[in-house]
Amino acid sequence: GRGLERRHLFLASRDLVFVPSDLRQEGQRSGAMLLHYGPRRPNRTSNHFGGHILVAPNSAGFGAPLAPLEHPARHFLFAMMDEKLNVQRRKLGPVLRLLNASRPDVHYFPIGDHRTMSLSPAAAHRLMTSSLLCPIIQGDLPYQHRLFDAIATGCVPLLFAYTTHFDGRPCEAWSWDPATARRALWGFPQNRVQACCIEHTLPYHRTVDWREITVRLDGALLSRPAEEIARAIASLDRAALELKRRRLEEVRQRFVYDWSGKSADAFSSTIEEVCAHLGVS
Repeated sequence: GRGLERRHLFLASRDLVFVPSDLRQEGQRSGAMLLHYGPRRPNRTSNHFGGHILVAPNSAGFGAPLAPLEHPARHFLFAMMDEKLNVQRRKLGPVLRLLNASRPDVHYFPIGDHRTMSLSPAAAHRLMTSSLLCPIIQGDLPYQHRLFDAIATGCVPLLFAYTTHFDGRPCEAWSWDPATARRALWGFPQNRVQACCIEHTLPYHRTVDWREITVRLDGALLSRPAEEIARAIASLDRAALELKRRRLEEVRQRFVYDWSGKSADAFSSTIEEVCAHLGVS
């Protein structure tokens, strides 16, 4: 209505790599919008992303309702991960073990064989909501559900930053090292892996400044000895982290779906992205 061109809107509930190729091709052909978890992928003939709109997952924070955070946070760091998945996790596992052994306010729970959890979801949720910092380490894909769990629970994401390039310009990739990622898995052509810049992998840049609610360490730090990495994490300014946590508490509702429709939430953030793509307000 109102003179707007009719457009199709498709929602893919998984990462882009799992979206059927015929749906991706139809989107490119028709100009339809495709909502998915990311990363946004340029088409085969140009660096244009078309109607790719990134969205938040629908169960961030273990599906628990948001509750006011306790300030200051009782714990410094919480982590739960599979240490064997990739080189970044194999490197950080000993670091987290060192911190866990030396500090009572650090809680680290390794995950066995990528699925065997050492902590229940309810217990993980309680610890995350009372922790200041949650490391988000490279996973199978640039999209990671644990990032949104951290946001929903008010635990400041700790990421490792890498410099890469897209379309001839430098950009940052967070907790995704293009030099070591298994490129074939994501369906990116060899020269398109740079599309994992943060503007192509994180949603709602119009809603929030991601740098305000995250902490980044240089990815090169992971090549250093475990003791040095542990010191770098332990020396982070706690007061500055507390400010980030308060800012995160202010905006986290915009990454969680309020099924009652009573608040500005992830639905609102998504609609804002759709309207911006269509050029309407």
